[in-house]
Amino acid sequence: MLRQDEPKQAAEYLRQVIPLLSQHSLAPTPVNYSTFYSYLSGASMALNEVIDGVISEKKTFRVAIMLELYEKYVNGAASIQQQEKIQKALEKVMSEASDEIQHVNNGATGFDQSLNKHAETLSGTSDPQAAALILKQVMQDTRDMVSQNKDIQTRMQETNAKF
Repeated sequence: MLRQDEPKQAAEYLRQVIPLLSQHSLAPTPVNYSTFYSYLSGASMALNEVIDGVISEKKTFRVAIMLELYEKYVNGAASIQQQEKIQKALEKVMSEASDEIQHVNNGATGFDQSLNKHAETLSGTSDPQAAALILKQVMQDTRDMVSQNKDIQTRMQETNAKF
């Protein structure tokens, strides 16, 4: 976790961390210092709850516990939160993309059915006016399909722009 406190505040945490480490028979190593610095600064409510629990149960802060706390709440906390945020965003994008693909598929299926219907009707008529109306409808269906595809492309570009 990257944290940038004001110098006076950081000095106050330093003043408090050293006696706290001594009180719990911990060496002033970077892991121990960083973990208790984060605890005192209130950077992680979860870390504070765990440390408060260890203190209230009068357990010993062993090296393994300190390493675990450091990795979980100090060193890895920011990256875990970032990974969760990225994962949620990706899930949303994948869901939206899936919906768009389904929409495109439905539109293409409908367009195919419409073209087949028009082709069947066109092959069964010899009236030039009826043929002209059918072709006019084919052109309208094609314009509608192009318009739908442009809308989908715009939505996909907007989604991509978010990232």
